[in-house]
Amino acid sequence: MADVLKMFQDQAQKMIEQINDKGGLRGMIDGLRNRIEEADRKRDVNRVRVELERLDTQYADLTRAIGLEAVSLYERNMLKTPELEPLCQHVSDIHKMLESKKQELAQLEAEAAAEQAARAAQAQAQTRCSVCGNPLPETGAFCASCGAPIHGRTTPSPAGPSHCPVCNAEIRLGAKFCGRCGADVSTSN
Repeated sequence: MADVLKMFQDQAQKMIEQINDKGGLRGMIDGLRNRIEEADRKRDVNRVRVELERLDTQYADLTRAIGLEAVSLYERNMLKTPELEPLCQHVSDIHKMLESKKQELAQLEAEAAAEQAARAAQAQAQTRCSVCGNPLPETGAFCASCGAPIHGRTTPSPAGPSHCPVCNAEIRLGAKFCGRCGADVSTSN
């Protein structure tokens, strides 16, 4: 039991020495105070920043409102401040150009939509037979329903058998002999 008590005393003494090495209890309390003060400063800075952003937004909104009102008065020939007239004229000119560009954009978008619809209709027409109107096969040169030739497609040239007539092994295009049985396939390929 004395050994356990001695070990406990030694551990307690080490902890006290470690605290004292780092400035003691006073040093620990001072460190915590410094951290709290730093956190308070950061919180105050953030609070002021948020308030600054709010005020800046209000300022910009009010300035814009004043400008819009001045331009409105200018356009109705009711502006009585000659210093603002050149600015109001410039704003009015830009507004007219803005409206013109909006119309131009709407026209271009409408033309693009019409072209896309035309391409879709053309693609749909190319997937149907011009004679019978039935869907065309993805491959081949003739309609599967009525046999009419498909415009723009050609019949493939005969490539010869794709399999050996002797062993039925697949034959590579242009091969003269079967790779499996050695049969001469040049005359039929």
